[in-house]
Amino acid sequence: ILTNTTGLTHIDGNIAKKNKISVINLSSEDKLLDKITSTSDHSIGLFYNLVRNINLSTYDVSKGNWDRSKFKGKQIDRFTLGIIGFGRVGKNINSQLKSSVNKILFYDNKAVNFPNKQRNLERSASLDDLLSNSDAIFICAKEQLNGESLINKHNIKNLKQGSYIINTSRGSLLEFDACYKALIEGRIAGLALDVLEGEESGILPKKSILESIYTHNLIITPHIAGNTKEAWELSEEIIAKKILKFVNK
Repeated sequence: ILTNTTGLTHIDGNIAKKNKISVINLSSEDKLLDKITSTSDHSIGLFYNLVRNINLSTYDVSKGNWDRSKFKGKQIDRFTLGIIGFGRVGKNINSQLKSSVNKILFYDNKAVNFPNKQRNLERSASLDDLLSNSDAIFICAKEQLNGESLINKHNIKNLKQGSYIINTSRGSLLEFDACYKALIEGRIAGLALDVLEGEESGILPKKSILESIYTHNLIITPHIAGNTKEAWELSEEIIAKKILKFVNK
């Protein structure tokens, strides 16, 4: 089975193993994948959309309105960003935004290399510490082995009032209902999702929730963060070389 993805949540690994089926994906190709910035680009695009109310104001103009007073945004130079998961995507986001914001916090449950000389980069001692001190949070972690979410009904109370959340990683890492409730109640200022819980099964939120993208700072894109021409070309080339190596060994 060939899949030009880093994750394997869409493939039943136990059944594949039981039937002696090899699964070939993009894991262990970090050096080549470093050339792909598509997911971090999309994450940052969602971030700017949220803090400047771009989607909401565009929709308002499409209804024939021209009311700039309703869409006062925020300047990000005073922001503290929180990055959950400091792998390839998290590091790319840091690299692209480090000169634009005041401070960047990151949390990772494993040892990672990071630029100690970067004056405004700091490792958080805990996830709760990152949540409570970040103006905007990027979820860049891998699927948790236990399938648990990283932002959920238990710890969402620790989020800084008026913060933003961007998730372009895995839908299971964010408990949608809890975050949506926080958005509607005004405890967070914006929520941008490229992935959703249950998306593999085609399960989308209720129509009433989806319609709230016109009234609240909610952005949902259909898992397109890594969906660029350059990303597809490079990932398909990597997979092609891996299958040639596999059949010729």
